[in-house]
Amino acid sequence: MKIIVSFSGGKDSQACLIQAANKYGADKIEAVFCDTGWEHPDTYQHISNVCKQLDVRLVILRSKKYTDFVDMSIKRSRFPSSQRRFCTSELKIKPMIDYILSLTEPCLIIQGIRAKESEERAKLPYECNYFGEYFERVKKNRKGKVIEVWKQDYRRKDVLKWCEHYDASVSRPMVSTRSYRPDPFCWTKSKSFILSWIFPSWLLSLYYVQEARGKANFARKVWTKSLDRCRTTNERRNPKWFVFLLTGLHP
Repeated sequence: MKIIVSFSGGKDSQACLIQAANKYGADKIEAVFCDTGWEHPDTYQHISNVCKQLDVRLVILRSKKYTDFVDMSIKRSRFPSSQRRFCTSELKIKPMIDYILSLTEPCLIIQGIRAKESEERAKLPYECNYFGEYFERVKKNRKGKVIEVWKQDYRRKDVLKWCEHYDASVSRPMVSTRSYRPDPFCWTKSKSFILSWIFPSWLLSLYYVQEARGKANFARKVWTKSLDRCRTTNERRNPKWFVFLLTGLHP
């Protein structure tokens, strides 16, 4: 059985990777990193350093459909948002599914999930089948009609065929509590909540990306100059001009 640790470079997945290396042995596991092409250079360096120190094999996965985050945003004419979270699906989930389907043995996927991060994550099961959503039906509204569809249908035939011979189990050992109590006095959360009511989500994305790269002053300047151009519904729905501007800001 292949043991896979989903490794993003964050503290939760890193703690999970260390725990798995101690429990199963570094030579028995591999760290899988889904590259969005839009991570900070220090993140890539950190991931490489951690795997070298633990003597764990590192596997880097990338989307077959898109070059990186910017390419995906340009082709879809919008940034991901809380209502349309296609970034994780396209750049992380689908590459991981492709990788698992390439295996010829059962596998155990270990994920580092912190329950207090969000209410939704606190409800996640400790153990499950990675392809469980392929066997679930959900109701969706399509052009005014409510229909039943499969919860996940990416490469459905390939997944069902693979599951006839192998198993992909998920373990989330880092989930330590089911309680979730958001801090109402946390400025970071309050700031994000307030700004999400005022500005379009794709414009907020630029600000946070630049802020994370230590360029908050420049981001505020671009934000102010571009604010008047973002008032119309048409520009909110079709921000191609702003995506091309963003590509010029990428280091």
